[in-house]
Amino acid sequence: MNVGAANIWVRKTVGLPDLPMYSVRIPINNKQSLRNIGQLDVYFDTDKVWGSLAMYEDELKGSILVLSADGSVLFDSSGTYYDQKYPYAEQINSMYDTGVLGEGLIATKLTQSQGGYTVLSTVPKEELAKTYHGLRNTIFTISSICILFAILIPALFISNFAKRTRNIIRFTRRVRNGDLTARIDEFREDELGQISKSFNDMLDELNVYIDRVFKAEIKQQQTELVALQARINPHFLYNTLEVIRMRAISQGAKDVGEMIYSLSVLFKSMVQQKKNYTLKDELEACRFYLELFRIRYRDRFSYEIQADPSLLGKAMVRLSLQPIVENYIVHGIQTDQSDNRITIEVREDGDSLVAVVQDNGKGIEPDRLAEIHRELEREEETGQMFGLRSVHSRLRFLYGPDYGIKIESTPGSGTTITVRFPNREGMEGEDV
Repeated sequence: MNVGAANIWVRKTVGLPDLPMYSVRIPINNKQSLRNIGQLDVYFDTDKVWGSLAMYEDELKGSILVLSADGSVLFDSSGTYYDQKYPYAEQINSMYDTGVLGEGLIATKLTQSQGGYTVLSTVPKEELAKTYHGLRNTIFTISSICILFAILIPALFISNFAKRTRNIIRFTRRVRNGDLTARIDEFREDELGQISKSFNDMLDELNVYIDRVFKAEIKQQQTELVALQARINPHFLYNTLEVIRMRAISQGAKDVGEMIYSLSVLFKSMVQQKKNYTLKDELEACRFYLELFRIRYRDRFSYEIQADPSLLGKAMVRLSLQPIVENYIVHGIQTDQSDNRITIEVREDGDSLVAVVQDNGKGIEPDRLAEIHRELEREEETGQMFGLRSVHSRLRFLYGPDYGIKIESTPGSGTTITVRFPNREGMEGEDV
C-alpha cells in the first residue's frame, strides 16, 4: 500500500472534481503466479479529513500537514501547499521528532513507514508563546500561592510559639515575685507543653516541700520556745542553777544538788544549737530528765534506756522523745505505788529507726485514747496535747505519712508509744 498525491491525468480521465485529493494505491497480483497485473487507486477528498478534525478546529493553533514520501503535500489544514512539494521536506527528513523549520516554525512529525507518509504539525513561535503565556501565568499564580503559604504557615507557627513562650516567661516572673500559686494552662504535648507541665509539677513539689520542711521548722522553733522559757539568757540560768546547787551541797542537801545538776545539764543540752543532732543527744536529754524524777521519787521510780551503740550516731529530730517521757511523768506516773517504771528502747527496722517508750502507769481510757488519735491527725492546731502533737506533726511534715507516733494503752496497765524515724546517719551541717 502506498499513499501519495492524486494523479492529475487519472482524475481527469475518471472525471473527478478539481478538489484537493490524495490517493491510496494497492498493487494487485495474480494469486497463482504472484505477478503484478495492475493496481487499485482509491482517491480521498481532503475535506473528509477536515470533517474528522472539525471538533478541534477552534483550538488548533498552527497547521497540520500530511506529506508523501517524496515531500508532496497530501493534506494541509491551512490550504497553502496543495499541488506542490513542501519547502522544508529535506529538513523534515533529517529531523528526529521535533525541530525548527525555516524561521520560527516549531514542527513535530510522525512517520508511518508502512504507508509511506508523514504527519507534520507546525506552530509559529509567536503562537506557541501565546499558549505558554497563559500557562506561565497559571504557574506564576500557583507558585505565588505556594510561596505565600510557605511563608504564612511558619509565620503563624512562630507567632504562636512566641506567644506561648512569653506566657511561660510571664508565669516564671510571677513565681520569682513570690506567687507560688501560679500555674501555666498548657495542655499540648509538644516541647513547650512538656516544659509547662514540668514547671507546674516543680511548683507542686515546692509547695509540698515548704509545707513539710518550713512548717516543720516553725513547729520545731515553737516547741523549743515553749520548752525553753529561759533561752533569752541561758548563761544566766546556768550560773544561777550552779549557785543554788553549791548552796544545797554546802547545806548537806546532796540529793537537791544532784537534781539541780541534772536540770542544769538538761537545759544546757536543750539550749545548745548543734548542727549535728543525734540519737545520743536525745537519749541524754531523756536520761537527765528522768534522773531528776528518780532522785525525786527514789525507790518508787526507775527507768531504763536501751540502744545499740551503733545507732547513737543516727540523725534525730530535736525534742522528739523527751516530750513523750515528760507526758508520762505529768499524766501517767502513779505516785502512790512503788514500782513505777519506764523504758526507752531504740532499734532498727529496715529503712526506719523505731523508738518504743513503754511505761506501767495509769494508762488511757478508750474514749480518751480515741480523742487523742483524732487530735493527732488534725491539720490545724487546737492547743491541746502540745508535746505529743508537736512530735507527730513535725515528723509527718519532715518525712511524710510513714513516720510519726503510734499510741497503745490499757487503763491501769500502762501505755506504749512507738515513734518511727527515718534511718539515716547524722551529717555535719544538718540541723534537725
